[in-house]
Amino acid sequence: MYRSPHRVQPGLYCIGRPGPDSPVLVTANYTLSFDLVRHDLGGLDCWILVLDTDGMSVACGAKTGSFGTEELITRVQKTRLQEVVRHRALILPQLGAQATNAEDVRRHTGFEILSGPARSGDLSSYIVRGTSATPEMRAVRFSLRDRLSFSLAEMARSLLLFPVFAFGALIAAGLGPDGVSLERAWVGVWPLFVLGLGSVCAGSLFMPAALPLIPFHAFWIKGWLMGATVTAALLHCAGLARGMDPLFITACWLFFPAASAGLGLRFAGATPAGFAADAQSEIRRAWPFLAAAALLAAAALALSRLVVRANF
Repeated sequence: MYRSPHRVQPGLYCIGRPGPDSPVLVTANYTLSFDLVRHDLGGLDCWILVLDTDGMSVACGAKTGSFGTEELITRVQKTRLQEVVRHRALILPQLGAQATNAEDVRRHTGFEILSGPARSGDLSSYIVRGTSATPEMRAVRFSLRDRLSFSLAEMARSLLLFPVFAFGALIAAGLGPDGVSLERAWVGVWPLFVLGLGSVCAGSLFMPAALPLIPFHAFWIKGWLMGATVTAALLHCAGLARGMDPLFITACWLFFPAASAGLGLRFAGATPAGFAADAQSEIRRAWPFLAAAALLAAAALALSRLVVRANF
């Protein structure tokens, strides 16, 4: 639902006043990818061949197969590129070139594949150097600034789910021997609100910011560890556990770190750090754990309310 408005029509585009000897760069039909390539060419005359990646970026499209050999061959043939340029070279993004079979492309289209720089910001220098990349151009970096700019967008997306959590938290806080009490819910829900916001920050902001420092490779484990750290700090250091019975505290320990793990799982396969991993495999491994944690948290919460009723 986020990608649909951000697609460029696949096909061949001209930047400046390209001729038959101008370079041909290949990119995805994600609007941001296309706009960055246009911006970073720095006034050079080039052709841009846009593949149909279903609105995904180059790295994500390469991972899912939409940016790959078959689509590249199809797009070259549909645009009749061999009639537009005299040379037979296609400059692909470095992460996209790794997902493309150069021999198949050459056999079906006659075009050779050149692996461009890792970042579009180096495209202008790469072309001026005669399509020669320096080691710095090959390096895939993911700095703190990159991680924060990425994580802030994910955090905003996570907060869209917060009203659903807030409603559930009100019900959980208001449960008692006499059913759901609005007064009891209003008084008891604030610790849960704080823990919920802590989980969002842990999984969507703190985890990606501290990504290289957190042990383990899997993103959901990194998210769980950060969520557990924030939950411990809020429950036991900030004193949110005061007034909670042991079963309710157990429910919090089961639910909130798992929520951070689920939010951290969104970054699997979506960053340079996770590109080499099988994101779908990680998701399949993580969800049974997360589902079990949610069910156990619900059971602990129910037992907590039963104890309250028994002591009433």
